[in-house]
Amino acid sequence: MRQIAVVGAGASGLTAIKCCLEEGVDVSCFEKTENFGGRWCFRKHSVPSVMKSTASLYSKEMIAFSDFPPPKSYPNYMLHTKMLEYLQMYAEHFHLLSHIQYHSEVVQVIPTKDFGTSGKWLLKIVDLKTGRINEQEFDGVMICTGRLSHAYIPTTPNRENFRGKVLHTQSLKTTQEFENLNVLIIGSGNSAVDAAVDISILAKQVYLSTRSGTWILPKVGPKGFPFDMVLLRRHFHILKRYFNNTMNNFLEKYLEKKIQHEAFNLKPNHRVLDGPLVMNDIIPDKILTGRVHIKGTVKKFEENAVVFEGDHKAEDIDVVIFATGYEMKLSLLEEKFYKTDQGQSNLYKRVFPLGLKHSTLAIIGFVECQGPMTTIAESQSRWAARILSGKLKLPREDILKDRMQMKVPVVEDYMEYMNELAEEYGAKPVLSTFLFKDFYLYWRCLTGPFLSYQYRLSGPHKWDDARRAIFECYDRVTWPLSIANQTKMKKPENS
Repeated sequence: MRQIAVVGAGASGLTAIKCCLEEGVDVSCFEKTENFGGRWCFRKHSVPSVMKSTASLYSKEMIAFSDFPPPKSYPNYMLHTKMLEYLQMYAEHFHLLSHIQYHSEVVQVIPTKDFGTSGKWLLKIVDLKTGRINEQEFDGVMICTGRLSHAYIPTTPNRENFRGKVLHTQSLKTTQEFENLNVLIIGSGNSAVDAAVDISILAKQVYLSTRSGTWILPKVGPKGFPFDMVLLRRHFHILKRYFNNTMNNFLEKYLEKKIQHEAFNLKPNHRVLDGPLVMNDIIPDKILTGRVHIKGTVKKFEENAVVFEGDHKAEDIDVVIFATGYEMKLSLLEEKFYKTDQGQSNLYKRVFPLGLKHSTLAIIGFVECQGPMTTIAESQSRWAARILSGKLKLPREDILKDRMQMKVPVVEDYMEYMNELAEEYGAKPVLSTFLFKDFYLYWRCLTGPFLSYQYRLSGPHKWDDARRAIFECYDRVTWPLSIANQTKMKKPENS
């Protein structure tokens, strides 16, 4: 039996374990902390994790694994505690926890000396309890540490002059330390906007510095349903492909009814569907109440102040927080395995390194994509597990290189990428086959939310309840909204 190593027991690592078990291989997972869950497991010190107030960016139905719908009682946008509970239920249901070794940090992954013939990898693992280093060989490795490990802080003019505190959103855990302070947040992505909202509750003043602005999408969409369930749909994606300008106009008009982005100093140069999506319902209120001021690019730093482009007066600043993303870097693996000499991705479909004689290394969750990472990691893992188990093979190297040259986007399109991955391992639903055989399923898959359950309708490890999960998704969405009413209905008449 082939032995596969999984590095990291976050959401990506858990689904990687499960996919390996499905393919009948022996799997060992190494996790450096004392618990599974990765960043969803809040830790107050040292190890990067979510903030104490963090909720999921995507709603529960969109973030769910393809054969494990979230409980209907769960809120649509899950706090990190609920997300961790969901991961625990997933792990327990599929018997994953016994395969995890905690306090085990993989510090290096290298090919064995006989890699040319065996395709094996050597892992150097530190036992964090004893400090002892041991080495183990595996037939294949799935690295599931993600892409949020190495914070990126850009060079800014005169930053060395600044005497206040400087940190990255990666280090944010709670907001109490910012009480009565003037805080500058640099960036315009989801982490920047979320940090501005949370910190503004206690801070004296929050400044949000954005180089190019951003479109603000609501989490709460039409009729109060999660907005991602409205936006991420196959028919919407098809219309965008052929009528991009019209669809941009339509969505921008909808967003402008909520807030006038130019008046809020937020309007970017790009169209709404042609750039990163920022989802937040609260930031407009924070701007209107003056808790958050939107500023342009930082012109220069002074000892205890910052001058912004277009401003003549310096603003007093106590803390600077960079929300400027992450470097695409894996400290446990040589860069030549996942980057070209020019710094571009060397991974076929963002998973398998090119140039290796044996396809026995897969990198999971190491991709920029406008979509929930849980479903992406699961799809990558389903494909990788079939390759590492020997049930599938990658095409020849020259074919892989030709395919990569045809399309190398910086940020993957979520729906296209999910379909590409599913096609690799044989689970992409062919909607035309449903048209006459099961029209209601065809219509729901075409015009309804883009749910991961669609990738269990057919192919390897299909799930018999996938169709039901698709049709019952709105029941799970609305049920937590009416719990109070249902509780009243269940009370005895004499209570």
